[in-house]
Amino acid sequence: MKALEIKLFAVCFLLIISQLHPAYAQQYTALPHDADHFDLAPYAKYYLDNSEQQTLEQLIRLDHEFVPLAEKRLTPWPHTIWIKTAVKNESAEDLTWYLHTGTSWIPQFKIFSVSNNQSKQILALDDSNSFADRTVQEAMLIIPIKLKAGEQLTLYLTYSDTFDIHSLELFSPTALAHYLTESNLFNGMVFGALLFCFGIIAMQMLIRPKRSSAYLLCFILFGILFLADISGYTLQYSWLNYHYVYPQLPAGTILMVLVSYFLFIAHILRLKRNIPYLYRMYLAIVCSALAIIAISPVINPVPLVLILSPIAAVVSLATIYLALKRHLPLARLYSFNLLFHVGFINVLFVIRLNHIDFPLHVHSFTIPKTGFVLEVLMFVVILAYREHLMNRQQQTSLQQQLESSRQLARMKEEKNRLLAESQQRILDYATHTHDMAQPIATLKMAIKSINKQENTKLFEHIDNTINYTQNLFTSIINTAKGEYREITGHIQIQQLFDDLYWRHSPLADKAQLTLKFVPSSLKVFASYYVLSRILDNLITNAIRYAGKGKVFIGVRRRQQALEIQVLDNGPGISSQVLERISRPFEQLDKLRLQQQGFGLGMYSVKELCAKEGYRLKIASEQGKGCCFSINLPQINHKE
Repeated sequence: MKALEIKLFAVCFLLIISQLHPAYAQQYTALPHDADHFDLAPYAKYYLDNSEQQTLEQLIRLDHEFVPLAEKRLTPWPHTIWIKTAVKNESAEDLTWYLHTGTSWIPQFKIFSVSNNQSKQILALDDSNSFADRTVQEAMLIIPIKLKAGEQLTLYLTYSDTFDIHSLELFSPTALAHYLTESNLFNGMVFGALLFCFGIIAMQMLIRPKRSSAYLLCFILFGILFLADISGYTLQYSWLNYHYVYPQLPAGTILMVLVSYFLFIAHILRLKRNIPYLYRMYLAIVCSALAIIAISPVINPVPLVLILSPIAAVVSLATIYLALKRHLPLARLYSFNLLFHVGFINVLFVIRLNHIDFPLHVHSFTIPKTGFVLEVLMFVVILAYREHLMNRQQQTSLQQQLESSRQLARMKEEKNRLLAESQQRILDYATHTHDMAQPIATLKMAIKSINKQENTKLFEHIDNTINYTQNLFTSIINTAKGEYREITGHIQIQQLFDDLYWRHSPLADKAQLTLKFVPSSLKVFASYYVLSRILDNLITNAIRYAGKGKVFIGVRRRQQALEIQVLDNGPGISSQVLERISRPFEQLDKLRLQQQGFGLGMYSVKELCAKEGYRLKIASEQGKGCCFSINLPQINHKE
């Protein structure tokens, strides 16, 4: 009894195991007469021929070394592959089925059938064959399989390639026609959407040429070429001998898609400015892709493409992280776009190429086509949104420029108003000065009628003072008219000192201080009236600020210059106060100065020295007095 239980347990265990994988449950796929579609991949097995010299008879004897096709994985190097699957026609009549391989062309492809220990070659395609040599004139490689009533047939497929065949599906004639119609309709929708986007971007590029639009056009164009190639249209409609460009064409197109993709993203996100080191990584990937294309005629590019693709995917993911972290414009839209790129074109496609089934029946090439269309549509959205942002920035910039122009116009209007007011004040000032000159002239005429014999010195002093005042008025009027030009010449320093003494000695006597000029025989080349105005202001200030001390005026020789100094032994002036009184209409304590003057003396000295090229130096020490020095450059001077 116990032995019977063990046998029953063993039978149940074997039944359960047989249900885990259909390939172990039965040796062939039954084809009833009312069926129209079968997927043979779950029941197929494969064998990797490393020697590349195995014959069909040898492979039949190595049946135990075949493993389920679902366990096959994508490899970067080309190998000779054998695939085995068995079918049985359970119908009472002969049937013709069509085996769909899911690929457009594959090197060194052969298919054999074995029935009743008899083998037969159904189809053999190599580099010498053209598209017309196919038994079924469709873009994808389809092989007719004829089965007699009740016949069990074992199919052996062999090829040499990096990529696999992407499906092993049997279709009835009616089901095949329906499938091809749906496939062509889907492809038409894909290419129509891509061409529509291409046309929109091309028109935008004609209106406003931009590099981002050019990169996107290249991306769409090479994407169309790649999808046309994997769909079989390149082989079907191209006048080129296809095997001369295989596998360079699919690898080259996918690499150019990668190049244009990275250039577009780098330009859209402004990586050169925002993330320079990431921009250099982008350039490295672009240069690597172009280098692979350049060497593809002599080296199989597929392994290099399989190495570069995951690197590019990692860099793209790093781009999302850094762009979102730095809050770059368009970063969120780009992250959604990358879901289509990495998800559909990379991850799901590679999973499907490794024979991992999806819950729904989806052809391998449907995935990259769908992903590419979604990616292009997202790129168009990104480009449109970027254009919207740029237009908004331009509008903001234009508004700012308009506001700046308005502000500039207001400032210019205010400037013109102030200039007009200034000109009016100058005109009023010149008019008042002119009117003041009239009584001075009358006074001069009256003085001439006085008897000169009574006081010759006083008369000369009054006459010189009036002449000096008239010259000042003339200078002021000429300055207001914009015709300022002082008459320069050689001046006797002593004569200048004598005139200054006569003008300021009454004020010094009144202030009860000593006014002393050091005699000099030097001559100076300068304007008499400008130099007189400078020294008048300095001496007047010295007399006012010195109290009851002393004021000395003298001249010293300097290297290629003469220096006139005005010294006093008054209380001195601090640097802060000195800087303040150098401004117009600024004075010291009005009580101490007895409300004398208008606060223009030091300002006038400073402006006249700057205009004539004289250097003004001021030395002051509180409690000891001040020294004002006027340095007059002289190329030649005589004593």
